[in-house]
Amino acid sequence: MKQGRVEFRQRLDFGQLNTFFFDFIKFNWKEYSNIFLRYNGIFMLIFIGISYMMVTGYFGMISTLDIYGRPEESDTYTALTIVGLIVYLILLLIVGGINFGITSVYLMEYNKNEGSQQQINGKQVWSQVKRNAGRLIGFMSLFVLIFILWGICSYIFGALPWLLDMALTYFVFFIMSAWVGISCMAMFAQDIGPADALGVGWSLLMQNFWKGVGLNLVVWIILFATRIFIMAIPLYRIYFILFHTVDQQAIDIT
Repeated sequence: MKQGRVEFRQRLDFGQLNTFFFDFIKFNWKEYSNIFLRYNGIFMLIFIGISYMMVTGYFGMISTLDIYGRPEESDTYTALTIVGLIVYLILLLIVGGINFGITSVYLMEYNKNEGSQQQINGKQVWSQVKRNAGRLIGFMSLFVLIFILWGICSYIFGALPWLLDMALTYFVFFIMSAWVGISCMAMFAQDIGPADALGVGWSLLMQNFWKGVGLNLVVWIILFATRIFIMAIPLYRIYFILFHTVDQQAIDIT
C-alpha cells in the first residue's frame, strides 16, 4: 500500500475493516470533501436552512397560543406545516440521491486509479452523476419503498416490549441502510439498473452480513454523535425561545 492510500478488494476481518474505513477517511477526506461541497454544498445549505426553519417555526407557533392552549389561525399553520414537510422530504431525497451518486462514482474512480496517486477529477465525477440521473431517480424511488417497508416493520415491532422493539427496529434499519448503500455502489460499478443493483447488493450483503451490519452500526454511531454536536447551538436557541415564551405567558396570566 502506498503512503496516503488504501487498496480495495482485500479480505479483512471486522477489526481490520474498521481500520480500513478510518484510514480511507484520513487519507481522502480533503479531496472528497472538496468534490462533495463543490457539487452538493448548495443543496446541503438549503436542506439545513429548511430544517432549521421548520424546527424554529414549530416553537414560534407556541407564542401564538392563548392561555387555554388553542392556536390562532390553526388552519394556516397546518397548511404551512404540510407544505414544509413535503418540501423537506423532496429535498431530502434529492440530497440523498446526489450523495449516493457522488460517493459511488468517487469510490469507483478511486478504485480505477489502483496504485497511483492521481487526483480524482471532480468534474468527471459530477458528469457521471448527471449522466446517471435517471437511474438515480429510479433508485431513490425504490429507496422510499424499502424504508416504507421498514416503517411497517417498526409498527409491527411496536407490539413487543420496548427494549426488544427498539433493538429489532434499529437492527432492521442497519440491514436496510447497508443494503441500499452497497446496491448504489453496484449500480454504478457494474452499470446495471436499480432493481438489478438491489439484487446484487443483497447478495453481497448476505455474503458478509455481520461485517456489513457491524460497520454500518459504527458509522451511524459516529454520525449520531456528530449530529448531536452540530445541533447543540440551534437547540440552545430553541430552549431560550421556549423559556421566554412560557415565562411571558406566566406573566400575562398573573
